[in-house]
Amino acid sequence: MWQWWQQLRGAPPCVLQTVIVNLKDDPNLALEGVLFGMAGRWLRLRNASAMRPGSPPEQALGELLVPLANVAFIQAVPADAR
Repeated sequence: MWQWWQQLRGAPPCVLQTVIVNLKDDPNLALEGVLFGMAGRWLRLRNASAMRPGSPPEQALGELLVPLANVAFIQAVPADAR
């Protein structure tokens, strides 16, 4: 239990919630998924999809690792908005 708590201490407050991650290098691409925490300098997203304007979301297979250096900002998706 202690290791799990130590990992969450430096994580964003929206861990285990559905989020939208906006990227610095491609402002026309956003990732939506459940934020499972951080692994070093990476965000871990599960059940993720890639979203582009004017296109339907593309479901990703497996877990996505997003480098923190490429994250512009993270938006928590309210539970009633899904």
